[in-house]
Amino acid sequence: MRTHKKLISIILTIISIVCIITASFLLTRGLLEDWHAQKTVEALRPSPPPDSKESAKPEKPVVNTPAPVEPTPTPEPRIPNPYTDAFLANKDMACWLQIPDTDIDYPVMWTPEDENYYLYRDFDGSDNKNGCLILD
Repeated sequence: MRTHKKLISIILTIISIVCIITASFLLTRGLLEDWHAQKTVEALRPSPPPDSKESAKPEKPVVNTPAPVEPTPTPEPRIPNPYTDAFLANKDMACWLQIPDTDIDYPVMWTPEDENYYLYRDFDGSDNKNGCLILD
C-alpha cells in the first residue's frame, strides 16, 4: 500500500512538472508574439512632427514686388498623408484607426477574397494569434 501511494505521488509530481514547463513555454511564446506585433505596428506609425520651436526658420524679409497682371489659379493644397509608407508596404491596408486619448492606433486590413486572412496574421502576413483589425 505504501509503495502504491509513493508511485501515485511520483506520477502526480511528474505531471505537475510537465504542466508547469508547458505553461511557461506557452506564456513565453505568447509574450514574444505580442512583442513582435507591437514592434511591427510601431514601425508603421508615422513619427511625430518636430516641435515648432525646433523647426522654426527665420522669416525672410518682405520684398515689395509688383502684382501679376493676370491672376493665376492656385492649386489646391495637398494634405500630407503620414501613413503613405504603411500603405505602400502592404496593399491590403484599408485605413488607419486612431482614437485620440486612447491607446487605439492600428492599421485596418481589407482582403475581399478572404475576409478572415488577417484574423490570425500580422500586418506583414506572418502568423500572429492577435491578428489585425479587419474590415468586413
